[in-house]
Amino acid sequence: MKRKFKFMAMAAMTATLVFFASCDKNDDEKQPSVLERDYFTVQNATIHQGAIPQLSSAGAFNNVTINRNVLPGGSSFVSLNSAEQISEIYVSVDGINEYFRCVPNVNATQTQSMTMQSATNVAQFVILFSQNLSQSFTIQISALLSNGSLTQLYTAPLTFVNAGTGALQVSLSFDNDKDVDLYVVQPDDEVIYYS
Repeated sequence: MKRKFKFMAMAAMTATLVFFASCDKNDDEKQPSVLERDYFTVQNATIHQGAIPQLSSAGAFNNVTINRNVLPGGSSFVSLNSAEQISEIYVSVDGINEYFRCVPNVNATQTQSMTMQSATNVAQFVILFSQNLSQSFTIQISALLSNGSLTQLYTAPLTFVNAGTGALQVSLSFDNDKDVDLYVVQPDDEVIYYS
């Protein structure tokens, strides 16, 4: 009887050890995708596996505004201009089989000309670049329009800017003619600024 009890106790202990060894504490944690880990995330977007949705011959964006220089840990405000209202936006990197899907902030404005009146739809979203970013890449953007059609794929080369890192890193990049001042307040309330 003692022998049988010892055997059952050893079997139970072995089963318990096997169970705990197979349960990694990271099992419940979501592992980042290649896009998230090495390139960027899109604010308020979901990640999907597969090729970015696109049509080879369809409507295109009238204009895309994006900063072509990217900093690790930085961000970029992207603006898409289209004749049709944009329902969804898809964003990826050339050569990566994943894409982000987001519902954009959309503003419809009326543009008046001497001969006609036309509607312009502006959709906006924010890209947050990974701290692991270490190379230039080609971004891909397409959209689902309110009429149910997909746009052609918009591509643009984005240039990696190595800004260095340290205990404190403050990097600023912008791509238009603005007067931008960067102020940093230290924990001791001393202000670091342009002068």
